[in-house]
Amino acid sequence: MCDTKPDLSTSPGRLAFGEKMAQAQLDGMKAVEPKLEAFYSSLDAKQKHAFDTGGRVGGLFGWWGR
Repeated sequence: MCDTKPDLSTSPGRLAFGEKMAQAQLDGMKAVEPKLEAFYSSLDAKQKHAFDTGGRVGGLFGWWGR
């Protein structure tokens, strides 16, 4: 990915660089998704709840509505 230095001096260059970075992130998520789905499917209901809430009482975003 770092084979050439991106041209960040122009708006089109910055946009192309941003697009390249976003595509790399999307490709990474697509590679991980089937493994995460398989792992998640192997959990029981209590484990899924803990995983979904980040293992915290009230959930990862439990503070949000306060």
